[in-house]
Amino acid sequence: MKEKDHLPLYGVGPRLCGVMAVVSLVALVYPRVSGNDVIVIHGVMRIVAGVCGAFLMAFSITLWIFAVQKSDIDAGILENRLVTDGAYALTRNPIYSAVLLLCIGILLLAGNLLAIPLTLLFWLFVTVALKETEEKWLLDLYGEKYRQYCARVNRIWPDLKKFRQ
Repeated sequence: MKEKDHLPLYGVGPRLCGVMAVVSLVALVYPRVSGNDVIVIHGVMRIVAGVCGAFLMAFSITLWIFAVQKSDIDAGILENRLVTDGAYALTRNPIYSAVLLLCIGILLLAGNLLAIPLTLLFWLFVTVALKETEEKWLLDLYGEKYRQYCARVNRIWPDLKKFRQ
């Protein structure tokens, strides 16, 4: 990062999101391809999981659009400006949050019981990766301003109470 004037536009994101997307798609397709019906949620619980999954997917797409289009994060990075408004007031990493929620929605929609624990693994994967990369870069670049932002805003899970403000 020292040889650049700003943070990388994409950071570790494409790799993180790519891994989560591939695993989610495998979990979606596996029960159908393998014919292993034992690991699939059935009945009313399947409907509940599907509705929850569809809601998470819709919310994640909305959050992603809000983060990328409305908050104009690329301009903030290129201008070396810490973006803390819009979607970035709900979560410090709304793009990662959106992809994480989308993958969780896919897993719920799949109704694959073995895939449900993946949601915790995805969260852990993203948290560790962010702490070890982008958060260090941001702390180095913005110092106390970034520390104060971290104290107010969640890393991954959007603070939905802020929608009312």
